Amino acid sequence: MAKTLVNDLKQLLRSDHSDEHQSKKEKFLSFLRSLEESNNVMAVRNLVHQLQHLFEKEEKDGRQVSCLEDLLIRKFPFLEKWILHSPNETPKEDHHIMGKKMIGFEKEFDKIKKRLFGHVKEREVIAIVGMGGSGKTTLAKKLYQNLALKSHFEVVVWVDVSHKYDKREIMLHMLQSMGILTPEIQGESERRLNEELYRYLRTRKHLIVMDDMWSQDAFDDVKNMLPDDTQNNSRIVVTTRLLEVAEYAVRGKGCVHQMRLLTIDESWELLCTITFQEDAAAACPDFLVEVAKKIASNCKGLPLAIEVISGYLRIKPREKKIWEEFASKTDKFLGADDSTRKMIRLSLDDLSHDLKPCFLYFGLLAKDEKITFSQLVKIYTAEGFLMSNSTSPEEDTLKYLKELDSRNLVIAEYNPCGRMVRCSIHGVLRDLCLEIAKEEHFAAAIHKNSDDVKQPQRLAIHVDLGENRPPKSIIEPGNLSHLRSFICKKRLKFIEKKSSSHLHCFSKLEVAELPTMDFFGHSIDMLKLSNLKYLSLSVTKWRIPQHFADHFPEIQSLIMSQAKVEGTRVLWKMPKLRHLCFASSDMKCPKDTELKLPNLETLIYIKAYNCSQELFAATPNLRKLGVIDTFSDNLKPFSCIRIYDTDLPKLEILRFKHSGHGTFRAPSNWTLPENLKRVTLSHTKLPWKSLSMIGKLPNLEELKLSEKACTGETWETNEGEFQQLKLLSVHAAGLRCWETSAGHFPQLVHLTLQKCISLEKLPQGLVEFSTLERVRLDGCHLVLAINAQELVESYKESGILLEVHPDWYDIGWKLIKLSIIILCI
Repeated sequence: MAKTLVNDLKQLLRSDHSDEHQSKKEKFLSFLRSLEESNNVMAVRNLVHQLQHLFEKEEKDGRQVSCLEDLLIRKFPFLEKWILHSPNETPKEDHHIMGKKMIGFEKEFDKIKKRLFGHVKEREVIAIVGMGGSGKTTLAKKLYQNLALKSHFEVVVWVDVSHKYDKREIMLHMLQSMGILTPEIQGESERRLNEELYRYLRTRKHLIVMDDMWSQDAFDDVKNMLPDDTQNNSRIVVTTRLLEVAEYAVRGKGCVHQMRLLTIDESWELLCTITFQEDAAAACPDFLVEVAKKIASNCKGLPLAIEVISGYLRIKPREKKIWEEFASKTDKFLGADDSTRKMIRLSLDDLSHDLKPCFLYFGLLAKDEKITFSQLVKIYTAEGFLMSNSTSPEEDTLKYLKELDSRNLVIAEYNPCGRMVRCSIHGVLRDLCLEIAKEEHFAAAIHKNSDDVKQPQRLAIHVDLGENRPPKSIIEPGNLSHLRSFICKKRLKFIEKKSSSHLHCFSKLEVAELPTMDFFGHSIDMLKLSNLKYLSLSVTKWRIPQHFADHFPEIQSLIMSQAKVEGTRVLWKMPKLRHLCFASSDMKCPKDTELKLPNLETLIYIKAYNCSQELFAATPNLRKLGVIDTFSDNLKPFSCIRIYDTDLPKLEILRFKHSGHGTFRAPSNWTLPENLKRVTLSHTKLPWKSLSMIGKLPNLEELKLSEKACTGETWETNEGEFQQLKLLSVHAAGLRCWETSAGHFPQLVHLTLQKCISLEKLPQGLVEFSTLERVRLDGCHLVLAINAQELVESYKESGILLEVHPDWYDIGWKLIKLSIIILCI
């Protein structure tokens, strides 16, 4: 049968439009449709591959027909779903692509497709990067299968690279996909195979999709198989989990596309489409909608997680109780799934020895928890994750976190100035990360009473275990003898009642985060933990005991952000201290001038009247300083502070907070350190005109004016001020008029106005800020929101993004809300 079709097919695939051609085409179509109606997939596939073989055999120059499969699909589009798979595979349904509709990423698909159709003659590279399971391959596959692209390019080839690849096998696969692999060529050397690829592709417009690229070397190996001197609009698409690989592949000739997570609505649509696909409308029954949406939300927008979960739900009985039970253990189910475990294991195996512990530590976080960058710096330093000779823990931590972020293993959040502020990990990754950490005895976490752990080096408790039935592993002292980090956010009453027999278990403890002073029945400040480097306590008041320096000689970070701390004199005997964070403290200059804290970088908060040149001389490397004043006007005013440029040459971050009833009084001879990059004022009631001294700081990048930071109705800025400012946040209920121009904020990127209920319009010069990207209004007057919208729209070319968060207590916003409700009735 195949032989009799070859001659007809040769004519059909050429540009002949005669009556005879049409007759043969109808005949051939009739035959193919009969196969389609019989639903005989293998018959169609086998026919195609027999025809391919005959073409290669009968054509003297097989290169006249580049790829029979592609040509068949161009001529007969309905065959696409039948012949895009290898002859020995059953077509695997990709639920993320349902027919011609792609769920999520439609805009991304169109954007990349437009780039592939672009008029740039040089070969471009489009790199798609994202975490495992984020839909990179799905998006690339949709592009590869697109009929318009297959018609646009003469050659379209898909290459699976993966973590372990064989160059020869890739070349053979490409030659076969192009329809030019003969038995003679198959036995040739790699060099000869490369020559065949080069000769064939050099004069043909081609699209090569390289899926699952893991290294720069791998990209070079595959790219070197291709001609590099083409000027025929050829393109390469690369998918990878590693940002550095994506950027390397592009190198100015193309673009990098970062995959995002699905929105709630997209997640819900994908779940319904897969779970209820046998229903014509793919609709979820009303009684399951609430629980099904919860399950979709639990997947946190990760397409692979949604597909795995949906595939499981398809076979579950449609009973609400069963689905509710499943919703409560979604994370556990995903952690046990082979496909998701394999996804994480590949990424983990590719991590260097230095990066692996930095990643595994994220398994200790609670569900949806975000950890600040500064906290990670302190913990990584205490744990010894950084290089022993590190001169800048912040830079080293930033380097590691950027690497993990570029590998799409953690989610790093940056402020508008490009500064990393916090990190988190996707829920699916977190659970699998913790499972792997548990297997390697690196770390363990307890999320419910029944959880048990076995000799962990690090332990996190995220549940209130109460007084009864604690896990045996915590009761048995020997099981915690290897403990290096202990993180507990809940008060553990049963532990507090235990005897001192537990205490010898914690000789290796380096990191402790506790809700109270109580630690296994003892006040932790009375213990002797000679290896402890990081201590964080959620207490509100604390007097440091005199023996503290002797019992905790290695302490680097002491964090009590909610506590009023007294007795800080003993801290001067602890030269290894790097970070002190308190709600307030009586820290002052020691009487012994020989005592210094040469390594101290953070001191937040100290009382204003203790600020002195002597204090700062004893802390010469201070980078972050927080000052709080609790006095009223009739006592000792805030203006007693004396901070000069020569006192703190390395100071970059300064915070002022006033908790009394007085007013901030800046002395006329007060000059701030010129290295300051970030300044925050809170309740200082500073006159607006006094901001000029801050505006003159040459390196200032961020200024946050929190509640009652300034007083007065008019703020008028001057030429030459705020020349490097990128982020400005203003919380000012009394501000009515703000007069400024673009020259006053030439580098401003992000503006936030919060609770500015008296301000009714933005400065006219706002849109003249050529660098301004975003304006955020939080709880401001409706009139201001309208004015801002009009201003931004009148200068559309500026591209400023306006973000408005209404204050529903404002009468204007109340009326709008009421109107919406009435319209919806």
